[in-house]
Amino acid sequence: MELPKRDFQHVSIHPNEEECLITETSDKGHFLLYNLRTRRLMRYELPANYQYTFAAFSPDGKQIVMVRRERRPEQTMRDQLENLNNAEIAIMNKDGSGFQTLPIPKGILVTATFSPDGKKIAYWVGKTVRSPGSKTWVADFDVREFDLSSRHDRLFSGPFNFFGINSINYLSDSALLIGATSPRPAPGQNQDSDAEFNYSEIYRLDRSQTHIPKPIFTTHFNAHNPATDGNRNIYFIDYPKKIGTAITKVSLDGKKTSWRAPDLESHSIHKLMPSRSGKYLLFIYGSRSSAGGDSKSAIGLFDIEKSSWQPVSLPSAEESAVIAASPVLQ
Repeated sequence: MELPKRDFQHVSIHPNEEECLITETSDKGHFLLYNLRTRRLMRYELPANYQYTFAAFSPDGKQIVMVRRERRPEQTMRDQLENLNNAEIAIMNKDGSGFQTLPIPKGILVTATFSPDGKKIAYWVGKTVRSPGSKTWVADFDVREFDLSSRHDRLFSGPFNFFGINSINYLSDSALLIGATSPRPAPGQNQDSDAEFNYSEIYRLDRSQTHIPKPIFTTHFNAHNPATDGNRNIYFIDYPKKIGTAITKVSLDGKKTSWRAPDLESHSIHKLMPSRSGKYLLFIYGSRSSAGGDSKSAIGLFDIEKSSWQPVSLPSAEESAVIAASPVLQ
């Protein structure tokens, strides 16, 4: 596998299973469209003066949802922390047309995903900016949902005030599979011990649920970063005894399969994205940074049918062709 040299944050696979949408955090914040078969790389040219931090395809592959933040001078740590509250969510068509920001209040918005029917968008929003010097910058996350038809925004469930979060996936129109840690207990209740649940960081949330959820897949040590394919099979990272890092698949019928991850020279896998058919998955690996620290990452591909691991080598974004985004005509 290649040594991590760039800063990839997220990858989303198109339903055609050839193209993938890659979020690369850099000075410009690129969204890259890469064809795994032809190896053609394209770059979206988006409205300037924004830092683009996340992008994903809709279930039919026709649209893209993204998170962006206005560029502001960040001279101090306090400036950076205050600018976290400046994120917004936008959508556009895959060809770059129809770009529009959604009427969702700006805030600490992190990742987003379309519902199975493409009519709603669920997203993580944080409430608390922590003090400079803290290990993490933001805490107290919940999932909200925006209805693209009614333009109504609401809390999906909770509030639960998760301490940390990573992934978000629809299991159905009314249930989510999330990667998160430590929901805050209700007043008068004790905080659950992470050890009690084998340090699992995977939860199921049902729409309008109010009782604090418990982690699932607790027979797996530190199960985290869940993702789903088009057949509702679930994948996550865990650490089986005598294996080390593994990727585990839980089929709809409950069957479990684990594959040992390759030697990544002390680097960890921290993002998974299965293809719709479940024939392969892409993963991001690299060094994890503390708040405000530098991180380097690379992308790999695991061919499940062949049980083979291989790097995904991308040209630089500057060498790519451009797809220009254009706004919705009023």
